[in-house]
This record gives sequence, C-alpha cells and structure tokens, in this order.
Amino acid sequence: MSRARVVAVAGSLVVAGALLLTTRGAADRPARALQSGVLRVENRSCGRAMLGSGFLVDRRHAVTAAHVVEDAGTITLRQSGRLVARGTVVGADSARDVALIKLERAFDGHAFALSRRAALRGDVVTAVGYPLGAPLVQAHGAVLGSASTLPAPGFARRTLIQTDAVVSPGQSGGPLLGGRTVVGMIDLSPVQGSGQPSFAVSAGDFAGAISRWRADPEAVAQHPCRAPSR
Repeated sequence: MSRARVVAVAGSLVVAGALLLTTRGAADRPARALQSGVLRVENRSCGRAMLGSGFLVDRRHAVTAAHVVEDAGTITLRQSGRLVARGTVVGADSARDVALIKLERAFDGHAFALSRRAALRGDVVTAVGYPLGAPLVQAHGAVLGSASTLPAPGFARRTLIQTDAVVSPGQSGGPLLGGRTVVGMIDLSPVQGSGQPSFAVSAGDFAGAISRWRADPEAVAQHPCRAPSR
C-alpha cells in the first residue's frame, strides 16, 4: 500500500489511498455505455499491489489518482476481470493527486469529457469505480459544496468538491460524473464512522495537465526494486 495522506478538511479527518476509501452503503451498476470507459487500475511493485480505478479520456489514455500509481511498477488495466492493456505513467502531479496512464494498445471504451465548469452546490453527481472484489458500481449523490485541505508535509492546500455520493475501497481515481461529463476525480473519503462527505479533485483543476500530457508526455521517475545486498 502506498504512503497514506492524512489531512484535515472542514474539521474532519480524511485519508487518501487506493485501498482506504470508506464504504457507507451499496451502489448500483452503471449504464453499459459508461461502464466501458471505467477501468480497474493495478500497480504491482516491489512485492506490493496498489488497486484503484481510472477512466478513459481517449482510446490510449486513462486518468487515475497519482497515489494509485505511486512508485509505478507493472501497471495493468482491467475491466470485469479481463485484461484490457498494460500501461505507462506519462504524467503525474502529486499536489493535485492526478496522473495519466498511456495504454500499450488502443481500447475501444467510452471516452469521457472533462468539465471546465466548477461543480455547484446541489448539482446531482454519480461516483463510479471498482470496489475491491466487486464489479463496477455507481453511487448517486449531490455536491454539498467545496472544502480546502490543510496542507500536510509536502502537499499544498487544495480546494476539493464535497459530495455525499457513497464510495468504497478501490474507487480512488474513478470519475465523479455530472451527467456524462467528468466534474471530478474521486480522491478522499472521511475516516470510517465519521458521517462526513467524500471528496473529489475538480476536473477544472487537472484538465489542463491532462491535455498537456496527452500532447507531450512527461518523464515520470520510476523506482525499481533493488536486489538485497549480499
């Protein structure tokens, strides 16, 4: 599991991590058209595995959370248990916690558009992703407002979307949809039992970076495992 981040948001404690998003209830299966564009992201490196979700922005690129592909090793993308492709990180921004994966081959799934409009209080949204050990699910909710994180060491203050849409472990990096458009990326959830909202990175905050990385991939530092010294 990657290094977890603990930050204070609006007075409650929240944890970010591919496996640390809390579960607050059951979710429904998404529509087939949207299902084709959401992937399970697996990052296996140095004897550990990070599991999260991601979503296509074109046939060769998928967005996910940066902490899901931290210290990237072998990245595989699956859908309903089926291997879709292997991938390479071609851009990552830990401050915004967003990354872009390039698939080794084109995949004909639904490509999501990123909204440039800020989500507003009362907007109806849907959180979509792959909970651990479960098929793709969606959870309907509403935007409750926005909140600023108190910066932890090495991380800047961020403004995030608050939503009451239910999320589960493994959905980190999945899309938060306003209709069929991505308004945010699932990122943070309250500590279990706190009854507080979940959080997403606003699409408007990372759309520019995604566009740049698609046109001009960046070299992302890799951290290969070292053999033990003898």
